[in-house]
Amino acid sequence: MVNRRHLIAGALAAPAFSIGSAIAQEATPAVDRQAPTTTAVLSDWLTAQAALSELGNAVTEAFFAADIEAIASVSDAAVRAALANGQDVQRIIDRFTTNQIRFSFSAVDAWFYLQYTPEVIVGHMVQGSAFVFQAAPEEPQTETFPTGTWRGVIGPGVIDLRCLLEFAGTAESPEVQLSIPSQMLANQPMDNVTFQADVPIGERIDERSMPIGGDVIATNIWAAEYEWGGHSLVVNTFWDTEMRMAGLTLSPQPPVLSAVAREPIRCRLPFDGAWLVYWGGETVFANYHAAVAPQRHALDIMIWRNGATSTGTGRKPEEYWCFGQPLLAPVAGTVVHVLDGLEDIQPQAALSGADHPAGNHIVIETEGGFIYLAHCQQGSIQVAEGDEIVAGDVLALVGNSGNTSEPHIHIHAQTVADFYDPRAVGVPLIFTELTVNGEFMDETPLLYGTIVESA
Repeated sequence: MVNRRHLIAGALAAPAFSIGSAIAQEATPAVDRQAPTTTAVLSDWLTAQAALSELGNAVTEAFFAADIEAIASVSDAAVRAALANGQDVQRIIDRFTTNQIRFSFSAVDAWFYLQYTPEVIVGHMVQGSAFVFQAAPEEPQTETFPTGTWRGVIGPGVIDLRCLLEFAGTAESPEVQLSIPSQMLANQPMDNVTFQADVPIGERIDERSMPIGGDVIATNIWAAEYEWGGHSLVVNTFWDTEMRMAGLTLSPQPPVLSAVAREPIRCRLPFDGAWLVYWGGETVFANYHAAVAPQRHALDIMIWRNGATSTGTGRKPEEYWCFGQPLLAPVAGTVVHVLDGLEDIQPQAALSGADHPAGNHIVIETEGGFIYLAHCQQGSIQVAEGDEIVAGDVLALVGNSGNTSEPHIHIHAQTVADFYDPRAVGVPLIFTELTVNGEFMDETPLLYGTIVESA
């Protein structure tokens, strides 16, 4: 829930950006606070989606063909420079398809996806987010699969978590033990260990086209999910406002653990007007929240109009169309928790490290579970703990507090009220009496990339 763009380092990365102190002096353009209608935005949204999809498909085909010239022809200067400086596209593809070691640390829901060479093991550790992993052997390697002790680091330059891997067994039946001295973990056997010399990228499973505009970073994103040896591999492409590709990443994606079937909570949309569902669905590709049990069915929703989710530079919360919009109660129930007073942070900046990742938020107890409404505007919450509410009541204003990349509504339901309770399990949400891309629905779950509005 903390960041609607859950992006992972991989193949071709856009350069870092910085925002100087002059930003604070910029005038804030006037923003129309009237939410748009489906009629006003749907045609433009579908047209923009189709155009971005065409670009994304073309560059991905060129990438898998290692066609550097074709990639460069649609890319910005930074990507072209990386390609000109010898960025080896085929080597990047090989890193995910040859000499693959996989194993899981089931106790903490983590997967390792690594490529072996006698000199180095490189890849990713995925635990909700993906972190680069690399390791070097203590002894020279003579086999076609790793043996002995390897010294590694999870998230080099980021979290720098030092570890040891101990390999045993054979290529057909490998074994791995993990030690992390700083966490008092020693010789922990890993699960689901496999070694495969060849893991081809298979058929496409799904794609996402999200042309949401923005000038701060390349926020137009086209992505595709591919079958990859029983798991999946995701290609993300990032496009600037001139529709030049500013980056391309590959990231492994573990399967989602099966969830206990629960009766969904039926509710109304927590807003009026036409809004865009950015994250929503039952897979991690469709909805990165799905990797975390309490937020399995969470949604991130915002307003898109005039080709973007914001006006001006998009560097201030008040430049976003949804900032300050009324946040409505999706159900009848009792307010059991309120947090207010956290500041609205600068969009597209580093995560805030706020006192609570949900920022200013409201928890409603209703039949079937507890509903979280997160990232409210500072000082805008109009209800208190113990208040009885009905669906449609104004609860607060949409803000950008907590760990969030830009103003939006985050909503999810879970089985207990405490955000941090390890027993919490996500509860599905079904929305009633609405239109989805202009089509009326009596009731439906929400899916990414759709324009939704109460009927």
